[in-house]
Order: sequence, then structure tokens, then C-alpha cells
Amino acid sequence: MLRKLIVLFAVTFVPAFALAAASGDELTTTVQWKMHLDPEGRITALEPKGSTIDAVRQKLEPVVRSWSFVPGTVNGEPAGTDTLLSVQVTLAPLPDGEQFSLRIDDARTGGFVADASTPPRFPAKEVRKLLDGDGYASFFYEVGFDHDGVPTSVVLAHRSGATKGSLGKLAEEAVRSWTYEPERVAGVGVPGSVVVPVCFSVGSSPRSAQRNSSHCRWNQPGSKAAVEEGQSLALESSASLKSDVVGRVL
Repeated sequence: MLRKLIVLFAVTFVPAFALAAASGDELTTTVQWKMHLDPEGRITALEPKGSTIDAVRQKLEPVVRSWSFVPGTVNGEPAGTDTLLSVQVTLAPLPDGEQFSLRIDDARTGGFVADASTPPRFPAKEVRKLLDGDGYASFFYEVGFDHDGVPTSVVLAHRSGATKGSLGKLAEEAVRSWTYEPERVAGVGVPGSVVVPVCFSVGSSPRSAQRNSSHCRWNQPGSKAAVEEGQSLALESSASLKSDVVGRVL
């Protein structure tokens, strides 16, 4: 029976705006760039990171390039800063069904997961436990790392779905093995922290397994900020956004 099951470990984000547009629903997604700021807080380099909807990135990037930031400092003096910019947006299909409005819900900078290519092990006995439950399990970890990106602490921030057995332990082991990229101020790494998801899903078909994997999302308490599969949510940063952009509609 187990050979007929579809098992998913979520490490990539598959945009679903086409489905949202077809149903008339709103969709929240996050667009990310590796960014370099000069000492005046101006963007001098912006490199797309991760998968997202091309039309969303194309609409958002020219606007982002006009934003002003406060860079990190060295001995109280502003300095060039390398960071990850994450912009969370809500997309709403317009009546013509061809276009959409875009509202900025959250924008933040910080470190990120540089390499999550080592997935946790998924023993057959754990598959059975998932089947006995809801068919999925999601773990969200708050990970602190040093100036070299080496994890210094891993704390469970939230979990959902089936949590019996060793899935949590296996997920934590994977998170500890990942590579993290700290912010760099004047070329020097800065310790930081992020929230990262590790999600398991099992079903009798790709569609049912993918449906279960939609549970791989966590909202930061007291904020609209969220993290989902294939991404990380920075909890602190040496840089900050100077422009007032949250709530803006494009």
C-alpha cells in the first residue's frame, strides 16, 4: 500500500495565482531579492531570489528600486549592507480576469536560508502515522545563527497536523544542517535569526498530497508577516526600510 502513496516534503514554493484568479480569490505571496545598500541607504544591486509569479515581480521591482533604507552601521557610521529584502503582497483579481491589484502587507530585511538542500529522512513508519492523522505535519523553527551563518539555537515556534513519532526530531536535525546567510555590513557578517518551515505531506495522489502541503504556512503573531514553504522569515535586521510602503496598493 505504501508504494502507492505520494509523499511530499515541502522545500519549494509553487505560485498559485492562476488558481486564485480563476476562482476570484485573493492570494498572499512573498517576493524576495538579495539586495545591496550603499551608506546612504540607496539600492545599488537587486538580485531576485526564489520562485515567484513573473508578473508580480515585474510589477513590484521598479517600485522597490525607488524605496529608501537605513543601512547597517559600523562604530555608529552608516556602511554598505548586504541583506535579503522580502516583500509580502496580497493579489486581488480585477473584474476583467486578466489583471490584478497588488497590496503591500509587509516588507522587511534580514538574513535567510542559503541552502536547504538536505531534506529530513521520512521513514515508512512515519508515513503510516501521518495516514492515521490528517495526512500532513508542519513544523516552524526559530533559528538563530552567528556571523558565519552557523546555527546557534533552534526553537520550535509552531507546529500543526500530526506530530506524533520522530518527525519533529527529524525536521530539527535537517534545520540544524542547513546553511544560513547572515546580513553583511561593510563585508562583515552579522548574527541574526529567522523562522523556517519544514512540512511533510502524504496522500494517495499528487493532488491530495499537494492539498495537504497547503498547510505549510505560519503567520507571525501580531503581524501580517507570514512564512511558507521554500522561504524564511527574518526576525531582526541591521538595516530598515525608511519609505512608508505597507498598505500601499499598486
